[in-house]
Order: sequence, then structure tokens, then C-alpha cells
Amino acid sequence: MYQAAYYAKWLSDATGGAQRWIQPVPEKVRRTCVLGSPQEVRQQLSEIIASNQMTEMIVTMQLPGLDPAKAMRSLERFVREVLPALRR
Repeated sequence: MYQAAYYAKWLSDATGGAQRWIQPVPEKVRRTCVLGSPQEVRQQLSEIIASNQMTEMIVTMQLPGLDPAKAMRSLERFVREVLPALRR
């Protein structure tokens, strides 16, 4: 939410407030972001990959305001417990 609010402000400022590009709405974040246990993330990402023609995926774990140690822990867990199952 913190990051989305800043991006919304920056994009709004860049367009003179003419358009709201990002709307930091908690329900939308819950609905559109992949969050959960390694098993849940594997399942969600597997479904996304299967239903879309993708050549790459961008994963963000270091969000503004998040303790870097927590982000690194999540990244290491993703590499260890999620990524191997997604490789083809």
C-alpha cells in the first residue's frame, strides 16, 4: 500500500493530476497480488503461467518501508521453495 500510494502520487504529479494510474486499495492488492505460503504462491503462479502466454515474470519483494532482512528472507524462501517448481 505504501509503494502504491507513492507511485500514484508520482504518476499523478507527472500527468498534472489528469489521471489516476494507481489506486492503493487494500482489497485490490489482496485480489491482484500473489501472497501466501510457499504452497499457495506456487499454486497461484502456476495457474497464472498456465493461463497466460508469458516469456518472463517480474517478482518484487523489496517494497518501500519493508525491512531489508525480511525482504531477503522472503526472496531466499521463494528461490528455495517456489521457483524450482515453476521452472520448465
